[in-house]
Amino acid sequence: MLSLNVLSYAADFFPYKIRGRAMAWIVSSYFAALIFGVPIGAWIGDKLGWNAVFRVAALTAILLFLWTRWLLAEPFVPAVSDRHTGLQIVKPFKNYVDFLKTKRTFGALLSSFFASGGTIGFLAFLGIWLHDAFGIAGRQIGLVFLASGTAALLASPIAGLLSDRIGKRFQFILSNAALALLLLILPGLRWGHWLFLVFGAVSLAAAFRQGPMEALLTEVAPPAVRGSFVALKNSFSQLGIGLAAMASGILFERDGYLAVCLLCAASNLVAAGSMAVLVRERHL
Repeated sequence: MLSLNVLSYAADFFPYKIRGRAMAWIVSSYFAALIFGVPIGAWIGDKLGWNAVFRVAALTAILLFLWTRWLLAEPFVPAVSDRHTGLQIVKPFKNYVDFLKTKRTFGALLSSFFASGGTIGFLAFLGIWLHDAFGIAGRQIGLVFLASGTAALLASPIAGLLSDRIGKRFQFILSNAALALLLLILPGLRWGHWLFLVFGAVSLAAAFRQGPMEALLTEVAPPAVRGSFVALKNSFSQLGIGLAAMASGILFERDGYLAVCLLCAASNLVAAGSMAVLVRERHL
């Protein structure tokens, strides 16, 4: 629900022509939370006990509530004549059906499904592959993720600025194609600087895709039903993640990490193709 409302609020508050950079900063905050939040939580747990981590998280949530309540401006949302009239149980489901029947919203949902699955599928088994293939210790594997996450954190704001200039749809398609190519290269590498470079490029491709994708997906549905569409988009994204993780697990046990990367590369290409074929509006 937090993710849904953050994206919907940003879409209502920022015009589409600068929404790419706004969404990129939001994506950067997600990377920052992973890079800094996990070690900070581990340090708090070591010093004060595991239950202190939950107390700190609760305090952070209270501060976030106060910040949201008093410091965030109310965005302008076009009025809807029947918003407070009639039966409100059936209408949201009708909106969901309309999203699935409309070409551009259905294409955006498919892109979200395959893009999310194509990212999480290979990430879920990367650490296991590094350990099994090269005998890498957990600390070294953590350095790989730290380096790539830092690269993505720094690249996301640049990606947002670029997408506002060249077009969010074009950048999404190009980044997905680059990500698919890099995933085909990754499993053939040996441990060393080339593996670090390629995995860093994978993170950059994902970062250059994510902000423009969120900005674009909040534009394909009318503002009055944007929250419903973002909610459905999140459901498609989570479903893609779950199915990709399950399929990747089966492939990893049977055929190895190369098969996982082939699946995820194909998934990213389908995400790019769905956006290119079904979401055709030039201004996007």
